[in-house]
Amino acid sequence: TATRAESGATAVPVLNKLREHITPEDFGAAGDGVTDDSTAYTNAMAALGGGGGTIELGPVTYKFNSTLIIKKQIRFIGQGGGHDTGKAKTALLFPSNMHGIEIQHSLLSGSTDGSWTIIEGIQVRAESKAATGIGIRNRAHGVTVRNCSVTGFKDDGIAIDSTGTHCNNWRLDTVRITGCDGDGLFVDGADANAGVATLVDASSNGGWGVFDSSFLGNTYLGCHTAANTLGPYKTDNNNARNVFIGCYSEAGQGTGSSLVWPTLVYGGHHDAGFTSASTAFTG
Repeated sequence: TATRAESGATAVPVLNKLREHITPEDFGAAGDGVTDDSTAYTNAMAALGGGGGTIELGPVTYKFNSTLIIKKQIRFIGQGGGHDTGKAKTALLFPSNMHGIEIQHSLLSGSTDGSWTIIEGIQVRAESKAATGIGIRNRAHGVTVRNCSVTGFKDDGIAIDSTGTHCNNWRLDTVRITGCDGDGLFVDGADANAGVATLVDASSNGGWGVFDSSFLGNTYLGCHTAANTLGPYKTDNNNARNVFIGCYSEAGQGTGSSLVWPTLVYGGHHDAGFTSASTAFTG
């Protein structure tokens, strides 16, 4: 056993202390961007037990030959800010024919549930854009993605998809989504609501920067879009109370944002303008 120096500390087994912060390397991950680290991640998550826990990732590139499925509450902590700035960073590299990360609710995965998972400080990248693949596919409740980047996927960068499940109360914070052939961020379904996207930069994607097709609506704060082929922002459900506050769109994105009532747009700067069919309230 070992005891901390602070007064009142309780002695605990050394092995328990070591298990407080699990790493993929504990289970054989190479982190060289070439070797398949899928099994190491699977074993690391299994070692946390049914209640989940924290997995710390190094400033290296982990290669996957299969989708990383999260079925329990996990906190993945990468190194750096999740962006390719030339400084220490953690990257997850995926093949071109599958999704990158998928977080699943118990409705999809039986008795286990990835709701309330947190992913932070990580780059999620695709090797190329052949076939199919979404960068991060959230299908669970209360998932947070922050200080991350997603790039190079054939389909959407991040999809909040409540088909057959619940993924309300989602959160994106300081996330960059670039170079995907689908939408940067796509939100869809009857239970993909009450989410908040703060400081999301969706740029140079083949679809919309942000496309919200949810039933009840979500909130977007200080988001930025540029060079997206179809346009900056889109909503298409006349029941959804989507709100865009202080968001910005660069000029030259399709025919502008396409936003239907009762979407509300407050402040911000929308150089890309709005389509002639838009019925949102802007002020």
